[in-house]
Amino acid sequence: MKSVSARIDGVSEEQMPPVVREVLVDEDAVTTDPALPAFLAPPEDAPAYHGFPVVAESEVDGWRLGMISGFGVEGDGYVIAPDDGRAGLLWTAEGAGYFRAGHPHSSAMKCAGRTSTRGGSSRWA
Repeated sequence: MKSVSARIDGVSEEQMPPVVREVLVDEDAVTTDPALPAFLAPPEDAPAYHGFPVVAESEVDGWRLGMISGFGVEGDGYVIAPDDGRAGLLWTAEGAGYFRAGHPHSSAMKCAGRTSTRGGSSRWA
């Protein structure tokens, strides 16, 4: 697994300052441009989140966890369902707990090839 730094802009600076996170890269994923990581140059038939690693140890009943940013207080990842359907996840472990669906038509999600992202927060005991 290789990592690169990236700036993630999900909201305007008036709402929240930009956050810089480590981005994890699946070095074994096929890319159509050797100068770019696979998530920036995926094959035409690649599934959503191609180029980001899947955590092998995470499989439970056919569900798997994929990571975009490193583990931490805040993060960005995705889940792969047993039928190979995929959904994005954003989380924070700070503040009051919540769960909400992201806006499916935002330009950031279209750029990332996503159709929907889920957000959530939880306090760990």
